[in-house]
Amino acid sequence: MRARIALTVVVFALLAAACSVAPYEDSLEIEQSLTTTVYASDGSVLAQWHAGENRILVTATDLPQVVRDAVVAIEDERFWDHGGVDLQALTRAMVANIEAGDVVQGGSTITQQYIKSVILTPEVTVDRKVEEAVLALRIEETLTKEEILVRYLNTVYFGSGAYGIGTAALTYFGKNVSELNLAEAALLAGLIQRPARTEPQTHPEVARDRRNVVIDKMLELGWIEASDAEQARASPITLADQTPLSDQARYPYFTE
Repeated sequence: MRARIALTVVVFALLAAACSVAPYEDSLEIEQSLTTTVYASDGSVLAQWHAGENRILVTATDLPQVVRDAVVAIEDERFWDHGGVDLQALTRAMVANIEAGDVVQGGSTITQQYIKSVILTPEVTVDRKVEEAVLALRIEETLTKEEILVRYLNTVYFGSGAYGIGTAALTYFGKNVSELNLAEAALLAGLIQRPARTEPQTHPEVARDRRNVVIDKMLELGWIEASDAEQARASPITLADQTPLSDQARYPYFTE
C-alpha cells in the first residue's frame, strides 16, 4: 500500500513539475576541464597539466563493454530500459525515506546523476529531486543512451583527484580505460557512490569488498560468467606505482 501511494505521489509530482521547470539549453555540453598529457615514444607520461579538474575525456569507442556493464550494474541496472527516471527505484527510495524519517536512499538514475553534476546544485530536497527527474526525462528525448553514459563517465568523480573514467583508469591502474579488465572495471565502478570511503590506496579492504559487490551484481544480472566472476573476486588489487604527475613534468627541460 505504501509503495502504491508513493508511486502516485511521484507521478503527480512529475506531472506538476513538468509544467513549471524551465527548459534546459544545451548546458549539457559543458566546458569540462581537460588534462594535457605529453607522452614519450614508449608511451610513458612525461608531463601533465590541468586546470581546475584533472580530467581525460574518453569517447564511446574507448569504453569496453566490461566498463559499461560494471557501472550500469551498480549505479542503474535498468538504465538501458527506462526513459530517464526509474519509477520503481524512485518509489522504493521514497518509501525507505518515509519509513526512516530521513534521506537514506536516492533512487537517482545515471541520467539524473549526470543532470545533477552539470546543471543542478547538489542539495537534496524534494523540489530539487523532482526538477532533476523532469530534466532527465527531457534529456533522454534529446540524447541517446550511449551519449548519456559517455558524458556521465566523463563527469563523475572517482576520488584521488580523478574526474572521469579516463583519468581514473590512469590514476589507479596506470592504463587506458580500453585496457581495463573485469576486476579493475568493477573497482572503479564501486568508487562512484562514495569515493572517499572506498578509495583503494587508503581503504584497500573496503575497496575490495565494494568491488566484489559490483562483480556479484554483474553476475546476478547475467552479464558475466560465474568462472569470470570467481577469478575477478580472487584478484588482488594491484595499483599503479604512483598517480599521474599533476601540473608538473618529469623532464621540464624537454617539455617547456
